[in-house]
Amino acid sequence: MKYLVLNRKSQFFAVFILGFMLGTIVCTLRIGNNIDRLNQLNNELKLELDNTLTELSELKAKRLEYQGYNVTKIETEISFLAENLTAAETEKLKVSIAKEVTKHYKSLVGSKVNSLNPTLLPKLIDGRLFKIDEKYYKIFVKTLVISETLFLSIEVAPQ
Repeated sequence: MKYLVLNRKSQFFAVFILGFMLGTIVCTLRIGNNIDRLNQLNNELKLELDNTLTELSELKAKRLEYQGYNVTKIETEISFLAENLTAAETEKLKVSIAKEVTKHYKSLVGSKVNSLNPTLLPKLIDGRLFKIDEKYYKIFVKTLVISETLFLSIEVAPQ
């Protein structure tokens, strides 16, 4: 049997190559194990996300089915019976009257639309006197629309 005899320089080179190959094998095994674990975890998280999204869409559908519509805001359209006001006065009065009307109806925000009585709602402010800038104005409700937006069309007459 013949043995391969290497000189000192060739022995160091052979040991270096052998160490490099062993190190590569160990790194591959450790990294491969981590990749397998992370891939499995990723698949589990994808499944959990799909289940959660399905559950969320079912809950949204049930909520809309049972909840109905809620009043979310109040909108007013104001017209004046007296035409002797300037544009600036008209806008100032519109803002003030809209604020007062909103104050009277703000307790309805968040209420279910189908639980509101449409015959009683206009009577909250119809024929009422509002005091704005030391003057009195009488409010007449012309139209009331109940939906997600409570819409009031009112006429204002100075007193």
